[in-house]
Amino acid sequence: MVVFTEEDSVSSTVSVFNSGTNTFLISADNKIYRKSVDETTWGNVTPEDVEGTPTSLAYHSTGTRHYILVSYYGGGVFWTKNDGGRWSNKNSDLRDIDSLLQVYAATFAPVCESGDYKLYCATAAGICVKGRRPADTWEKLADYPDAGFVVTCMNGDLTDMNRIYIGTDRGLYILTYDNDTVWTKAAIDTVEVHEIIPDEVDSTLLYAATSNGIYISEDRGATWTIWGLEGKDVRTFYKGEDTYYAGTYGEGIYKSMDGTTWVEFSDELTHWGYPRFVLRVHSITGYDGEV
Repeated sequence: MVVFTEEDSVSSTVSVFNSGTNTFLISADNKIYRKSVDETTWGNVTPEDVEGTPTSLAYHSTGTRHYILVSYYGGGVFWTKNDGGRWSNKNSDLRDIDSLLQVYAATFAPVCESGDYKLYCATAAGICVKGRRPADTWEKLADYPDAGFVVTCMNGDLTDMNRIYIGTDRGLYILTYDNDTVWTKAAIDTVEVHEIIPDEVDSTLLYAATSNGIYISEDRGATWTIWGLEGKDVRTFYKGEDTYYAGTYGEGIYKSMDGTTWVEFSDELTHWGYPRFVLRVHSITGYDGEV
């Protein structure tokens, strides 16, 4: 286990596990770090000459290729198919849309294993999309439906490459499009959404980690209900094979076997040093039954 404790960088810490290459990646301190399962040290694989602060880190598999996507606020969007050995970017066309490359988040859709997918990013100028080929260019897809909110996270649908979920500091939105773009404001409009998690087994099931606990939707985001840890600022959520884990801002990690009863799961993390760092949990990543 590695704990990053830099107070200035902890707000942008995100982690993913690349099951195709058995490597972990984490964004922290404006850099991207990587280690394999068998290694004990982290290597710096940050894109060259990148500027800004990392805002999201995403993983997608096609079955034969495994892609990592990272966005920077002030730096644009970068992606790689070999865990950071060689990053690609086409930020010149994205700069034509948003001259300051202020990217709040980026994601793939769908988020299940698929060779047909698209890349999305949320910029200060609006939502942008590009195809899966490196030669494809970023295009502006839609303006935001309301003024004044800030995009905090986004994720693709489990199976539909034309459907994405966008979290904001004022709730959750769904953007779908075929010939026309359609914004739908979900019934989570009084909380800040920190993470949106599609269930890997059930394509209709979604979870949302928010400033007021964990919400659940059983109809692809049409309706939402509070599901667990109501009143707590939940920053990240992970569903294991038989256990749920939630990371909070200030109260550490909780786990549950049924989603109803939650118990604290932070004792081992606070023994080593400063609880004020460890108790702010920004990302939980699963691997081989562990977290």
